Amino acid sequence: MAAVKLNGKKLSVPDNFSIEELLKQRKIAPESVIVAHNDAIVNSSNLAAVKLKDADEIEILRFVAGG
Repeated sequence: MAAVKLNGKKLSVPDNFSIEELLKQRKIAPESVIVAHNDAIVNSSNLAAVKLKDADEIEILRFVAGG
């Protein structure tokens, strides 16, 4: 298991867990969010390639339009 921070909260994920798997687990559509991994934006085409490790920090951001 890897201990990561997701939006500031501690979370344990299985070893070799990808950001794409994390989004699926949380029922979040990848096209509806922007993901930052250790302060770097992850391109949506790379979500499956980025594997989470101990002490990684993930921020999932949703943009909402308003008027």
